[in-house]
Amino acid sequence: MKLYFYILNTDSSNPKGLYVKECEAEEKPKTYKAVKGSFPNYYSTVRKDEVGQIKCNCMVLAESNLEYAKEKFKIRAERAIADKLKRIEELKAELKIINESEK
Repeated sequence: MKLYFYILNTDSSNPKGLYVKECEAEEKPKTYKAVKGSFPNYYSTVRKDEVGQIKCNCMVLAESNLEYAKEKFKIRAERAIADKLKRIEELKAELKIINESEK
């Protein structure tokens, strides 16, 4: 069977952006095992419960679906931005409290 590894590359010699690598895999009861060598994420096995999850800028799917992968990576990036913006607001409030404190 084939597994599809969607990899987000933003800063190395590989093409920038989201790209896919198709790999042959042998299906086991709880895992997929690489037929030759290792998968693009350098593991020789992937647990079935990890399919569809983003780990280390890599998502494994059992079917080719670039749009699904793009949406999941987009949601992750938007969530990270929202978290950072929230933290910035918290730090601004903290700085304001410090500046307004009595000397």
